[in-house]
Amino acid sequence: MPNVLRSRRPTSGPKAGEYAEASPQHTFMSLPTEIHVAISRLLIYPDALSLKHTNAHFYSLVDTGINLKVEWLVERRSLHLEYCSCGGGESTSNVNPAQVLDALSMGPKHAPIAPL
Repeated sequence: MPNVLRSRRPTSGPKAGEYAEASPQHTFMSLPTEIHVAISRLLIYPDALSLKHTNAHFYSLVDTGINLKVEWLVERRSLHLEYCSCGGGESTSNVNPAQVLDALSMGPKHAPIAPL
């Protein structure tokens, strides 16, 4: 049985002494701001918080307010999953725990959730 690696054909690259044309670099940062905003709106709270703290550009774009955090907490609770306060300045200092508990106790309009 012949060795598979030896029977491979060489790739069609530049010939000796020639240089390949540089292909344009497409990165996430090269996408339009509108795409960044659209993507950030699809993220759950911990992921949005991580993206927000990536750089100054995303810090000004990504919304990680109380509504997103409460939505995430309610989803985790409905799935009977553990959740904890995300460590870090923004997530604990700007979010009032009483607001989160109030929002959780309201729950869906048809069936209130018992307070924690």
